[in-house]
Amino acid sequence: MSQLTWEHYTQLEIALGMGSIIAVLAGIALWMLYRRKVRHLHDMFVHVPCALLMVSRKNHQILFANELAQHALQLQTHGRLFQFSPWVSASQRQHFSELIDKSYQEHSPQFIDWPVGEEHSVQIEFQVKDTVFQGQTAWMVQMLIHHERAEVIGEQDTIQSDDLMQQLWDASPDAIAVIQDDGCCRSCNLSFAHLLALDDMTQVIGKPLTWKQQEAPFFQQLFALSEQDLESKQPIRYIDQLAREPRQWFDVVKSVYRSPATNQVLALLIIRDITAWYSGEASAQLINAHHIHSFDQLTGIVSRRRFDETLDTLWHIHIREKQPLAVILCDVDCFESYNQHYGDEQGDETLCTVALALQRVMSRSSDCIARYDGDRFAFILPNTHIDGACWVAEKIHSEFKQIQLPHPVSDVSNHVTVSMGIVSLIPKTDELSDQFVAYAEQALHQAKMQGRNRTCVYYESLGRR
Repeated sequence: MSQLTWEHYTQLEIALGMGSIIAVLAGIALWMLYRRKVRHLHDMFVHVPCALLMVSRKNHQILFANELAQHALQLQTHGRLFQFSPWVSASQRQHFSELIDKSYQEHSPQFIDWPVGEEHSVQIEFQVKDTVFQGQTAWMVQMLIHHERAEVIGEQDTIQSDDLMQQLWDASPDAIAVIQDDGCCRSCNLSFAHLLALDDMTQVIGKPLTWKQQEAPFFQQLFALSEQDLESKQPIRYIDQLAREPRQWFDVVKSVYRSPATNQVLALLIIRDITAWYSGEASAQLINAHHIHSFDQLTGIVSRRRFDETLDTLWHIHIREKQPLAVILCDVDCFESYNQHYGDEQGDETLCTVALALQRVMSRSSDCIARYDGDRFAFILPNTHIDGACWVAEKIHSEFKQIQLPHPVSDVSNHVTVSMGIVSLIPKTDELSDQFVAYAEQALHQAKMQGRNRTCVYYESLGRR
C-alpha cells in the first residue's frame, strides 16, 4: 500500500470542496424548481374558474383566497391576511364556519346566503375537501355563486315557482301579478288575466301587456315603473276607475323593487275590485274605510285585522300541503320609556322608522309584516323552517345595529333594539292559528325575561318537523 503524500491530501480537499459546491448548486436548483412549481400552483389557484379558499383546520383562518373568492365573500386584504367586510356579522361568519365543518363531515355541498354590500345578498354553494397548504392541514373550499338560484329563492313566491304560493294566489279574489320594467308580465293569477279581458294566464305570462285604447289611462298608470317609485321604498296605493261597461273601481297596491340578483326593476301588483263599495260617484269615506281595515294608518303596513285573515288562510293551506309556517313577534325594547322621554309624536315617528327597517329585511313578496299592536310587529313567513326564520331574525337585529336609532333611556342599549319570539311548525288539524301566535308570544316573553335585545324560539319548533 502506497503512502499518502501531501499531494494526495490536496487532491482530496479539492474533491471534497467540489462535491460541496455541487451539492449546494443542486440544492439551489431544486429549491428554485420548487418555488417555480409553487408559483405555478399559486397562479393556477388564482385563475381557477371557480371561487377557491384555503382555510386552516386549526382556527378557521383564511390562508388563501383567489380573486373570485375575494369578490364573492367581499373579503378585504391586510398584508397577507384576509378579513371579512364590516357588514358581515359575527353570527354570519360563525354560521359559515359551521357549514364548512358540516360539508366536510357529511361530504355534501352546503348553501349560504351571503351579504353583498349592506342591503343585498347572493347564495353561495360550496363543498369542502381535506388538503395541506403552506405546511399545515387545511380545508380547500370550492364555491359557486348562484345568481339564478338566489333570485329564485329570494323571490320564489313572487314568480310563483312554488306550488304552495301558486295555490294561494289562485285562491285570492284580488288580481295579483309581477311585472317587469320592459312591459312584460313575469307571473300572475287568473284574476289578473280576467282584468285584462283574457281567459287564461298563459296568454299573459311572459308576454307584453296590452289593453284596449279606451282603458289606456287606467293601465298606463298601473304598469308605469319609475325611478321615483323605486326610491320611495314604500308601496304605492291609490283608487282608480276602469273605463269599461259597467264602470269598475279598483284599489291598487303597487310595490316597486329592484331584484338584487338581476338588477331588474320589478313591481308586485295587487288590484282589488271595490266597485260594490260605490253607488254613483266615489266617496272619500268609502275609500278610506277600505284602507282602515287593511292597512295600519300610522306606519302604512298591514293591519292586525289583515294579518289575522292572512294567517288563517295560510294556516289551512299549510295543513293540506304539510309545509312549515313561521310566525315572528317583534317588540321594540323599552318603548314606553322612549315615549315618556321623547313624547308621543316622536314615538310615532320612530315606529314608522322601525316599520321601514323591518320592511327592508323582507326579501319575499309572500312574507307578511304587520303592526300587531302598539310597538309590536308581527311577521308571517310561508313555507319557512326554523333555520330560515332565525336567519330573518338575525337580519333584523343587524338592521337595527346599522341604523342606530338613539334610545338614551333604554335598559338594554343606547340605541333602539328589538326582542323577538319565533315559532315554525307544520300546522296540525287539531290546532288553531290563534294558538300559533300564542306559541310566538311564549318565545317573546322568554326573550324579554332573558334581558331583551335577543331572539328566542318556541321549544317545539326545534323538534317538530
